[in-house]
Amino acid sequence: MDNSKVAKSGAKETAEEMADKALLKAQRKAQFELQMKDKLKTTSKDMETKSKSELKAERRAKQEMQRMAKQSSDPKSGQKENLNINKNLTENNGKQSVKSVESDVKNDNKNTETFKPKDMNAVESRVTEAKKVSSQAVTTSSTANTSLVKRGQIFAHIPKRIKDLNQLSDGFNAKDSLIHPMVIQTGFQMNKNLIRGSNSRCVAMLLAFKKVIEDYTTPPSKELTRDLESLIDNYVKFLAKCRPLSISMTNAVKFLKLTFSRIPAQTNDSTAKTQLCEAIDDFIYDEVICAQRGIAELAITKVHDNDVILTFGCSLIVKHVIYNAIKKGKQFRVVVVDSRPRFDGKEMLKFLLKHNIPVIYIYINAISYVMKEVTKVLLGAHSLLANGYVM
Repeated sequence: MDNSKVAKSGAKETAEEMADKALLKAQRKAQFELQMKDKLKTTSKDMETKSKSELKAERRAKQEMQRMAKQSSDPKSGQKENLNINKNLTENNGKQSVKSVESDVKNDNKNTETFKPKDMNAVESRVTEAKKVSSQAVTTSSTANTSLVKRGQIFAHIPKRIKDLNQLSDGFNAKDSLIHPMVIQTGFQMNKNLIRGSNSRCVAMLLAFKKVIEDYTTPPSKELTRDLESLIDNYVKFLAKCRPLSISMTNAVKFLKLTFSRIPAQTNDSTAKTQLCEAIDDFIYDEVICAQRGIAELAITKVHDNDVILTFGCSLIVKHVIYNAIKKGKQFRVVVVDSRPRFDGKEMLKFLLKHNIPVIYIYINAISYVMKEVTKVLLGAHSLLANGYVM
């Protein structure tokens, strides 16, 4: 009996505890719901007072006011900012900025029906300013491009060739204007493209300088090597005005100056002249003729029977390679590609037809139709640098 009473009392206590806990939970839940309702009321009041679009408009108005205050306080800085904007703003950026501002205005109009007129005026003024800046950027960029094309400033880095022969002597003193006739003739031929190819121009320049050395007489109270070196410097300037020097020509001029420095001051004039002329002949033989032979012998090993060789324009070294390969009995065909403005490939075509070599002559726009048949490509290089680069 006692045990049953104890069990009944324990069950009553547990039921009372469960009821108390349920009441506490209900009270806490009611308090939480009341707090959430208060918060929602306050947020809804704030949302009613100011929408997102109005907040954006206020921020924009503040920024515009700050910018106007800066410009009014310091007009020079405002002008600088406008100049920098006009310089840095491109056509695409101007269009994107206008589109972004117009999209913001459209989104603002969609989000809210009530909008302050002052803020709307500020946004419209910003849109018009952006449009003006973009239009100015477009006009300045277009005018700048047209002016660059008209003036030729795109190719301003390329050395210009003087075509008027009367202007070639400008810049020389009366003493230096007595240019040797051989140098004038060589400069005229280079200017009118009568001498083509860097090696050919280099050889012509050295032969002209050889004639100058042979005809030179040392003035009184002057040394041969120093006076002759200054004279050749003026001739090099004259030839550079006729046509910009090639790399082989600049190397030949450096070689001449080195030979001038190696001749002793006590040397007789006649012996000094013979030494200089021999040095010029050795340079032409070693650096031009022997180099061409070596390149041709090496290139012949790459040419096989039934090859189709493609070449562009006319190159002296390519002529040597093809001619020596035909001499050794190799059978192949040649495709000569040509283009404007000089059509140098016609000279190569005449050379190949003269030696009965099968040849096809095409323009450069038809090269894609022939390229699938080509097995070798031989091109004349301007120069081979010490680091292995080919120009």
